[in-house]
Amino acid sequence: MKSTLTAGRSRHLKARGAPIPALVLGFALSCAVSAAPPTFPAAQQEYWAHFDQRDWTAAITSAQKLVDVARTASPSDPQRLSDSLVLLGNAQLGSQNAVGAEAAYQEALDIIAPRVGPGSDKLIDPLRGLGYAFAAEGKHEKAAPVLDRALNISRRNFGLFDPSQQGLLRQLAASLTAIDAPLEAEKHIKYLLLIGERTYGGSDLRMIPLMCMVGDWYAQIGSVTVARQYFREGIDLADEKGGKSSIAAVEPLRGLAASYRRELFLSNAGLLRPPENEVSFGDPSASQQQRPISAQLLNAEGEKALLRAVKILDDNPNRPPALLMATLIDTGDWYQTRNQPQKALPFYRRAAAMIPSGEAVAGSPFAFPVQVYLPTPLLATRNRTRPDFEVDEKFVQVEFTVTSDGAVKNAHVIDQNGSSRQSSETLDAIQSARYRPKFVNGEPVETTAVVYRQMFRQRKEKDEDKDKEKDKEKDKDAA
Repeated sequence: MKSTLTAGRSRHLKARGAPIPALVLGFALSCAVSAAPPTFPAAQQEYWAHFDQRDWTAAITSAQKLVDVARTASPSDPQRLSDSLVLLGNAQLGSQNAVGAEAAYQEALDIIAPRVGPGSDKLIDPLRGLGYAFAAEGKHEKAAPVLDRALNISRRNFGLFDPSQQGLLRQLAASLTAIDAPLEAEKHIKYLLLIGERTYGGSDLRMIPLMCMVGDWYAQIGSVTVARQYFREGIDLADEKGGKSSIAAVEPLRGLAASYRRELFLSNAGLLRPPENEVSFGDPSASQQQRPISAQLLNAEGEKALLRAVKILDDNPNRPPALLMATLIDTGDWYQTRNQPQKALPFYRRAAAMIPSGEAVAGSPFAFPVQVYLPTPLLATRNRTRPDFEVDEKFVQVEFTVTSDGAVKNAHVIDQNGSSRQSSETLDAIQSARYRPKFVNGEPVETTAVVYRQMFRQRKEKDEDKDKEKDKEKDKDAA
């Protein structure tokens, strides 16, 4: 039986998909398996009330009180202090304070680790939190081994298919992907499906979020063919079990459409993988074998998927408003990517009209122009796989106006340390870019002084090349 204050509740939070800002691949779905409602001590009631409302400032204050009490009132109870520090780390991570969260989790781990065995379940919460904090700071090389340790301890204590492992698996896969270990990441991503199948059965509607999460991961790494297989399986399952009008189909429909826009981006950036049966993850030349895709030629399957998703939501009076808004924005972005603002704007207007009037402007998806398409300059696609010590980073920064229909005008260079060709390619690219325009009072408006910085990885000159250049200059001077 657990004697800790946090173990049952925090395991439940990870299982039900609590917000974890460290997820680097931008997974939009909460894909975890649900657990039974948790029980937790009365002393934590205030904290969890604030946490569940995502009132991070209040949650941090409540957690700090618990920490202070544990330090003074219960000096002989290190477990209580460790658990309170984990709660503090959770709230700090929710508030995007990854540095503060790291310190809280590390102290919790330092307090409890010497007092328990190396396989104790009391290590899971501080290890998991520390891994999330590292990942949120971009320290994925540190996050991966910590998360892997937490996962192994969880499996030893709660079994191989315990649903609470899903948060660990998600973030571990994300961190492994970030440090260029996709084969290891793939194992953890697929394990999520096994957990779902063991918990629900493979044909349960609750498998759909898991299929979407796996599809999202494959799309992120450029394996779009595999990604679409998972999205289509999710759509088929929703149709079979819930009917053609089931809201369960909306997320896989959105994912399917997003895979085509992702493919467009990767293709233009020189990062798209060829068909998966023709290339391994480790082949650095894979991205050079695909011809760039035209934005105007986006596959019609994606458009049909989004229009069907909108119709499903429109026909369902119990639709979640946030899901409808996100789907409308996706559809507008699709048409804007194809340079069809006359089709995009009606969807944007509907979504903008759903934003509460009291919502902070900065939190709105229409508060500022959002780039939905940019053809990557050719020079910016080079030297991506070279190690950092072999390249110099150059940049070109441009300023421009985004019109009310999302086009770009008046682009000009305002800062740079790149070459004239890099500047020229950046200007050509930004003039072909498309943006979701800013909205004011439900209507799109023109926005001036928008800034974009294009980065280039330029191969460093070798010493012998520099010597040759110097010799040429000396010869010129002598002549």
